[in-house]
Amino acid sequence: MINGSCIYTGKVIHKRFKPKKHFFQYRVFSLFLDLDEIKEISNKINLFSHNKFNLISFYNKDHGERNGSSLKDWVKKNLKQSGIKTENIKIKLLCYPRILGYVFNPLSIFFVYDKNSSLISILYEVKNTFGEQHTYVFKANSKSKVLKNNCKKKVLRFSFYESSIHLLF
Repeated sequence: MINGSCIYTGKVIHKRFKPKKHFFQYRVFSLFLDLDEIKEISNKINLFSHNKFNLISFYNKDHGERNGSSLKDWVKKNLKQSGIKTENIKIKLLCYPRILGYVFNPLSIFFVYDKNSSLISILYEVKNTFGEQHTYVFKANSKSKVLKNNCKKKVLRFSFYESSIHLLF
């Protein structure tokens, strides 16, 4: 039964003031996928496929190691490196799907829950236009309704910037 996955709709809004003013906004939809349900979704929804072409597709190689390997194993490896327990966890991913084979996924967010369905960690997978990918792992305080994560932005081609992400539940 599919009960941990859904579709979210929203808007992307971007506004820049320097070096020149720039603004755009557009409507988007994202998939919120329980990693354990992806194959079942593919089997039940004709317009959706896992690791193969369709109107809407999800490919493992668009995330994690970028080689098509297990995303659950990749998340667990990152959690272990950050000192977060990986037993009895549920992993859900918020991302853009491929549409007719094309994907634009600048930010993918992995939500990690314990056996009691409490949020224990969030992994931000950030991809840029230079083909670089950076992963940020944060422990979560499940008692808070607003999560604020701050860190130094990892950048290989440029200098470091402060980055901040706020999630509202």
